[in-house]
Amino acid sequence: MTVTKSLSTALIDGTGAITPANVTVSTNTMTVGTAMYVVANGNVGVGLSNPSAKLDIYSNINNLSSNLNVIDAATARIWNANVGGIGVSTKLNFGVAGIGSSVISGYYAAFNGSNDIGTGLIFGTQTNTAGGTVERMRINNSGNVGIGNSSPSERLVVQSTGGQIGTFYNPSSNVNSWVGISTATGSSTYGVDTDNNAYTYTGPGSGIKFFTGGANERMRIASDGSIGLAVVPSSLYKVMIAGESRGFQIQASTNQTISRYDDNSLACSLKLRNLAMTANAHGIGVFFELSRDGANAYNAGYIASISEDIYSSTASTQDSSLVFATTQNGGTTQRMTLDSVGRVTVPQQPYCRVVSSAGNVTIVSGNQVVPYNSALSNIGSYFNTSTYRFTMPVTGKYLVTASIEVNGGSAQYYNLYVRVNGSGQFGTFQTGSGAAYQQFSTNGVVYGNATDYIDVALFAVSGSGTLECSGDTRCSLSITLLS
Repeated sequence: MTVTKSLSTALIDGTGAITPANVTVSTNTMTVGTAMYVVANGNVGVGLSNPSAKLDIYSNINNLSSNLNVIDAATARIWNANVGGIGVSTKLNFGVAGIGSSVISGYYAAFNGSNDIGTGLIFGTQTNTAGGTVERMRINNSGNVGIGNSSPSERLVVQSTGGQIGTFYNPSSNVNSWVGISTATGSSTYGVDTDNNAYTYTGPGSGIKFFTGGANERMRIASDGSIGLAVVPSSLYKVMIAGESRGFQIQASTNQTISRYDDNSLACSLKLRNLAMTANAHGIGVFFELSRDGANAYNAGYIASISEDIYSSTASTQDSSLVFATTQNGGTTQRMTLDSVGRVTVPQQPYCRVVSSAGNVTIVSGNQVVPYNSALSNIGSYFNTSTYRFTMPVTGKYLVTASIEVNGGSAQYYNLYVRVNGSGQFGTFQTGSGAAYQQFSTNGVVYGNATDYIDVALFAVSGSGTLECSGDTRCSLSITLLS
């Protein structure tokens, strides 16, 4: 056998010199020193005398170095000495039947300066012979991975021309499956539980933010479970909504007849629940706030459902009232209550009940305002006991009832009438008889605008009399806002 220097001794046994004595030919085997073996079936072993593959490389070295660039006895290397420009590559081709191949290619990715370049890896497979081997995945010189993308700008870029891009699959059916994302200070997981429910999990003290249209936060779920839509949520409220457009809408696409008011199956409905009610007068409500400066919010009222009677933990239903409140001059006050049997009470409804304690007032011929100067009830303080006038707080209809008592006198008749801004609206006519203690009254509904006033006048014709004003209900006036 003839052995020449062209065998490149450094690639065979690293001795730097080859002599015929280094080559041994025995039955079915050729040995080059102790480094390479060629057996009868054509398998080649490097460092292995009984190779089981076409190329079998074996080493026994404790190379614990974390530096991937260290070349040692456990390294297989393919060289391309041509560094003519970006894109020059060294390929490892896996051929099938001479008509198909898959490729792993190391390529020259970037020039960083003298004796300094960046490298990457390309992985290619073949769909069919006509299409040839096509790049499927790339790891560039920055470590970014592109699947279906040849210039990944992020750690992982997956590109598809349509359909589902990817799936994380766990064949086990009795465990949760998830993908985790972690930082130095926290972590989140996204997955599917054993009931096939999608879920998101965050670590202690962490929440979830949702952005659209760039860096515009639209929704946030805080670590305590409170939700903010276009606003940072507060632990005081479970849901907060902010915005210049309509804030909230519930829409159903089905036609439904409401046959009962406790029907939980209604598609277009909103339910508020209090699961911690343990005593009477507990409840749940909707509170309103307004802001003048966009930063500080102020109470503007509420609508609440309040439990009635004695609370029972075993009852299937609970009597309740609806309470409506508004805010005025910095204070929030209950304005109306609809109780469990349908009764409506309006504790702050404008109302007055006044009497006259002016004593015996002489009635002369002509008009005279009845001096109701003592208020028994004056909700809202709209009746003035000095001017004897009730000022309408709002435009609307008012129920007015007035009564007087006349003692004696020579007047032919009396006319008691209710006025708005000094103009008579309705009244009653009484013939004067000179008798003692004549009582008469009138009542009706007047309409007026806010700031109009109501008073009561007595007109005596052709004579005089005495108006009894002893402070009791014989000379009284009541006014109630109806609507």
